[in-house]
Amino acid sequence: MAVLEILHYPNPVLKEKTKPVQKVDAEIRRLVQDLAETMYSAPGVGLAANQVGHSLRLAVIDVTPADQPKKLLVLINAEIVAAEGECIWDEGCLSVPDCNEEVKRSQKVVVRYQNLEGETAEIAGEDLLASPCSMKSIIWTGFSSSTGSVP
Repeated sequence: MAVLEILHYPNPVLKEKTKPVQKVDAEIRRLVQDLAETMYSAPGVGLAANQVGHSLRLAVIDVTPADQPKKLLVLINAEIVAAEGECIWDEGCLSVPDCNEEVKRSQKVVVRYQNLEGETAEIAGEDLLASPCSMKSIIWTGFSSSTGSVP
């Protein structure tokens, strides 16, 4: 496993639409391990493949409290199939360091994705888990409505 370099805004890769993962193979499994190690060392609660230069629909998430065992969620080719409610979180992004912003997200989401075995699965997320699950394939840029700019 390796800690990868996290790309920072305004790197153009961060604005590209990501491509579906065609096959879950050894290369994808290795990328997942590297994403997880990078996310945990940053530290963060989620990291997408495009944030480390791979324009793929692949992300890792772990919103487990620090005093509990890690519970990594791997989302391959994820898509939101249901969303409801609304909440506002003070969010940051590993690709936009030192910038937090209140972001409106769905309070509950259901996401369909593939796991590392290539099987289709669904997960329902609420509150903190709903936030990283509801991010689209183009990264949050930390746009500030109060300043009209990004860092």
